[in-house]
Amino acid sequence: MEYVLASLNPPSIWNFYPTAEAATAQADAANTSSQRLTASQGAPERHYEVMTYDAYKEAERKVYLSSPLQEISAEQYHTAFEVLPPEKHESNGALERFCMVEHWSGPYTSQYAAYHGRYFTRMVDASDRATWITREDISAFMQSQPQASKVKRPERGQER
Repeated sequence: MEYVLASLNPPSIWNFYPTAEAATAQADAANTSSQRLTASQGAPERHYEVMTYDAYKEAERKVYLSSPLQEISAEQYHTAFEVLPPEKHESNGALERFCMVEHWSGPYTSQYAAYHGRYFTRMVDASDRATWITREDISAFMQSQPQASKVKRPERGQER
């Protein structure tokens, strides 16, 4: 079994070790180094813990795939589409979606979707279609949002 010193916020591995004891022996050095980088360079502070590599990969997946669907502007959608060639671009009727070619780690990348004139994004596993944005995801998102107020607000300069 392979062990790592790993942080999950954000996910990262300090190093690999043949035993849990070897990893434990280096934990203080890894965490001290992380604190120095935070203080001197503003890097995110990571707390490295001993775990198996398999446990890390499972936790990493949960972290990357836990972000909720977000609605974005048309401009953000088109900028993402045009910045690099899209990966896995497809269009099925009203739903168009693509993944970013740049990945955060392994298969994890941002996916963007356009549906009936609205635009969305979230992190997905590009190799696992079950994690991709669907019409059902978008419908559930739209139903969970508060209805827009029907009260007309006064025009600028006409406030009381």
